Amino acid sequence: MKYFSKFPVLEYDFSIGVESAYPVVITDILVRLRAVVDSEYDLSKIVIDYLIVDGDTPEVIAHKVYGKVEYHWTIPFINEKYNYVADYPLGQNELEEYTKQKYGTANMDSIHHYEDLIGNVVSGYIGDDGVWNPGRYRDGDLVYTAVSVSNREHETRVNELKRTIKVVSPDFIAEFVAKFNEKLISIKEGVSV
Repeated sequence: MKYFSKFPVLEYDFSIGVESAYPVVITDILVRLRAVVDSEYDLSKIVIDYLIVDGDTPEVIAHKVYGKVEYHWTIPFINEKYNYVADYPLGQNELEEYTKQKYGTANMDSIHHYEDLIGNVVSGYIGDDGVWNPGRYRDGDLVYTAVSVSNREHETRVNELKRTIKVVSPDFIAEFVAKFNEKLISIKEGVSV
């Protein structure tokens, strides 16, 4: 992979429990670059919001924003989102299937939780009669009816929260990548960064 070609390498000894194993040279993918980048930039000044639409992947986003797929690695790096399934929004069909697998077809529209009128999750209360009231909540002496949120609606909301990400502004991407590569090379050569 071109992205990892600039990373430093290290020798790793796989001989645990094996007698005559030789050290293997591997790419050090755990190099601490986030701290280096954070110390170099105030990211809030060089990133912009991007709204992910169905079908967007880091490669597609990089092509849309920069005209170059090669910058795709900056998307997960800036957002610290590396899992394509868990960290990025699912398309409508995938979300439906995910919800179905998680809750079962019969429970997709079952109540996940209750909310007050401004969206705070409420747990219900025990009334004066000793009966649990899951769809109601008390604020002082007043009792309100809570709004139920289904499993499907909950998963849709969680999915939608993943749509807005940050991308390096096209005005700064070339400089960002150049400085990133410069830091990698200095780390690879053992120069203090």
